[in-house]
Amino acid sequence: ASLLATATVPEPCFWTPEMPHLYEVEVEFRRDDQTIASARRLFGFRNLGAAGGKLIYDGKRWVLRAVAADHVPQSDLLAWHEAGTALLAISPDDALCEAASRVGVLLVAEIPADEKREIRRLSRWPAVGMVVLPRGCRARMDGAELAHNLVLAEPFSAETSGQSGAGDLAAVVEIDATASLPAGLSQCPAAWIARRTGGSFTSIAQARAACDALQRDLAGSGDWSGYIV
Repeated sequence: ASLLATATVPEPCFWTPEMPHLYEVEVEFRRDDQTIASARRLFGFRNLGAAGGKLIYDGKRWVLRAVAADHVPQSDLLAWHEAGTALLAISPDDALCEAASRVGVLLVAEIPADEKREIRRLSRWPAVGMVVLPRGCRARMDGAELAHNLVLAEPFSAETSGQSGAGDLAAVVEIDATASLPAGLSQCPAAWIARRTGGSFTSIAQARAACDALQRDLAGSGDWSGYIV
């Protein structure tokens, strides 16, 4: 229930998709000369967060562009990296999280239940930068429990988006084909991310272009922090 040990990394290199720096830590618990337990874990430092209704990456304003994995043909992670596109996946397993951490692909994880254990598992991986919670759920966790500045996001429809929001969270707003502006958007402090569902694309490049199209459709309608297709 308490902290057992700490370690200091002087002048750490941050994990970014462009430069996915990783560290490996080995821990052994010993009693006299006997090893009671041991563990090896991959981790990285990523400077990502939400503040003042904006996404902040490496100290600068940042705009997310992500594509749902099931909207494009299955592709090698290198293709996602080359497209400069984040990958949205439902409860990505540890194998995908590790591979994305090594290649340099940012993951947006969508989880079906508001479970602290699942959030904690995902937070261990440098590639997982955001977790989208189920509608109507908001995990309450001490910030110290979540490593790597994990951003929690809540989904909203256009009808309900003006009723919630906090400056240290992100809010994913479902936008229909008409790109209607959710009521009350400007009065809410969350980092707002537009999501257009129902798309199907032949390539990641085509999906990435659809993110840009969504951004154009919403130009002048609000201060958006990201786009998901």
